[in-house]
Amino acid sequence: MMAAWGMHLDFPPDVAGGALFPYLESMADQSFGLVIGIGGADVIIRGMAGLIKAKGGEIRLKSSVARIESDASGATGV
Repeated sequence: MMAAWGMHLDFPPDVAGGALFPYLESMADQSFGLVIGIGGADVIIRGMAGLIKAKGGEIRLKSSVARIESDASGATGV
Protein backbone atom coordinates (compact mmCIF):
# COMPACT_ATOMS: atom_id res chain seq x y z
CA MET A 1 0.00 0.00 0.00
CA MET A 2 2.90 2.37 0.67
CA ALA A 3 4.23 1.96 -2.87
CA ALA A 4 0.82 2.67 -4.39
CA TRP A 5 0.40 5.76 -2.18
CA GLY A 6 3.79 7.12 -3.24
CA MET A 7 3.20 6.56 -6.96
CA HIS A 8 -0.26 8.12 -6.65
CA LEU A 9 1.51 11.26 -5.41
CA ASP A 10 4.03 11.11 -8.31
CA PHE A 11 6.88 9.72 -6.23
CA PRO A 12 7.83 6.44 -7.94
CA PRO A 13 10.83 4.51 -6.58
CA ASP A 14 13.11 5.70 -9.40
CA VAL A 15 12.73 9.38 -8.38
CA ALA A 16 15.11 10.77 -5.76
CA GLY A 17 13.40 10.28 -2.39
CA GLY A 18 10.63 8.33 -4.09
CA ALA A 19 11.08 5.26 -1.93
CA LEU A 20 11.28 7.31 1.27
CA PHE A 21 8.33 9.64 0.71
CA PRO A 22 5.55 6.99 0.68
CA TYR A 23 6.97 5.54 3.91
CA LEU A 24 7.04 8.93 5.63
CA GLU A 25 3.57 9.85 4.34
CA SER A 26 2.12 6.53 5.51
CA MET A 27 3.67 6.86 8.96
CA ALA A 28 2.48 10.48 9.30
CA ASP A 29 -1.05 9.49 8.23
CA GLN A 30 -0.99 6.65 10.75
CA SER A 31 0.20 8.94 13.55
CA PHE A 32 -1.79 12.10 12.82
CA GLY A 33 -4.61 10.97 10.54
CA LEU A 34 -5.17 11.56 6.85
CA VAL A 35 -5.82 15.21 6.08
CA ILE A 36 -9.43 15.47 4.93
CA GLY A 37 -11.63 18.49 5.49
CA ILE A 38 -14.27 18.39 8.19
CA GLY A 39 -17.43 17.13 6.52
CA GLY A 40 -15.76 14.74 4.07
CA ALA A 41 -13.33 14.53 1.19
CA ASP A 42 -15.58 16.55 -1.12
CA VAL A 43 -15.77 19.59 1.17
CA ILE A 44 -13.33 21.59 -1.00
CA ILE A 45 -15.28 20.73 -4.16
CA ARG A 46 -18.52 21.89 -2.57
CA GLY A 47 -16.78 25.07 -1.41
CA MET A 48 -15.41 25.83 -4.88
CA ALA A 49 -18.79 25.14 -6.50
CA GLY A 50 -20.47 27.44 -3.98
CA LEU A 51 -17.99 30.22 -4.76
CA ILE A 52 -18.57 29.88 -8.52
CA LYS A 53 -22.34 30.03 -8.03
CA ALA A 54 -22.08 32.98 -5.60
CA LYS A 55 -20.17 34.94 -8.24
CA GLY A 56 -22.88 34.27 -10.84
CA GLY A 57 -21.24 31.26 -12.46
CA GLU A 58 -22.98 28.13 -13.59
CA ILE A 59 -21.63 24.59 -13.48
CA ARG A 60 -22.67 22.21 -16.25
CA LEU A 61 -21.68 18.58 -16.51
CA LYS A 62 -21.53 16.44 -19.65
CA SER A 63 -21.73 19.52 -21.88
CA SER A 64 -19.83 20.11 -25.11
CA VAL A 65 -17.53 23.13 -25.25
CA ALA A 66 -18.08 25.33 -28.31
CA ARG A 67 -15.55 28.01 -27.34
CA ILE A 68 -13.57 29.44 -24.44
CA GLU A 69 -13.86 33.19 -23.90
CA SER A 70 -10.84 35.01 -22.56
CA ASP A 71 -9.23 38.38 -22.01
CA ALA A 72 -5.79 39.51 -20.85
CA SER A 73 -6.39 38.06 -17.36
CA GLY A 74 -7.22 34.55 -18.63
CA ALA A 75 -10.35 32.50 -19.27
CA THR A 76 -13.60 34.35 -18.55
CA GLY A 77 -16.15 31.87 -19.81
CA VAL A 78 -16.75 28.54 -21.51
